[in-house]
Amino acid sequence: MSSAAQYLTEFGFTGLEAEIYAFLLIESPASGYRIAQATKKPAANTYKAIETLDQKGAILIEEGDKRLCKPVPLDELIERWSRERQALTTKLRSELLSTVSTELDARIYTSRSRAFAIGRAQAMLQASKKSAHFLADSQTLDQLSEDSHAAIERGVDLVFAEVPSGIRMVADGRLSLLGRGELFYFSENPGFAEEVNAGLRAELAIDRIRKLLAEGAGGKRIAKYLSSFESNLNSEE
Repeated sequence: MSSAAQYLTEFGFTGLEAEIYAFLLIESPASGYRIAQATKKPAANTYKAIETLDQKGAILIEEGDKRLCKPVPLDELIERWSRERQALTTKLRSELLSTVSTELDARIYTSRSRAFAIGRAQAMLQASKKSAHFLADSQTLDQLSEDSHAAIERGVDLVFAEVPSGIRMVADGRLSLLGRGELFYFSENPGFAEEVNAGLRAELAIDRIRKLLAEGAGGKRIAKYLSSFESNLNSEE
């Protein structure tokens, strides 16, 4: 199966349906017999897949004996899928959001999904009202760029720095996320967030001092920064 066909299976196509649609994007119109030849699948299976593609509104079939097939334009199909998924998302939010518990869950949870970690970090930035501090690798920083800019525009105190790998984040002194490699931790426990934040502030301070030294800053400038850093710590306590 081609990579294009593999992507199509993510939108509800079977493997054969995806292969047929991908083939028709290259060569169309085509008969069912020609499609079966190109995909090297049994004719009966091919004609059944053509029928279901027609039902899904993904192809058009010529009236007449030859019943030549052509694909619905890809842009049109993607736009329709986008509208359908947006409508489903809206319905899901409307139906289920009222059932979600808003009680504080002080447990610490783990996940081995990087996709979860990125999604959680984006949600934390979107929900932040006062502050969001984090360290992340360059790839993660790029993925969080849009939400970071939006948080700054809302007036959120946003401080971040790049690290070689992983992510450590605290939002509003309550939500925390940290992980490296394949294991990520998330919690709404303020005590856990405080511990994560303490490490974060130290790493951010080290990163700032490293940059000051690279700029050729002397002892007085670094001492001034450290004094300001300590004052900020005291004001937070």
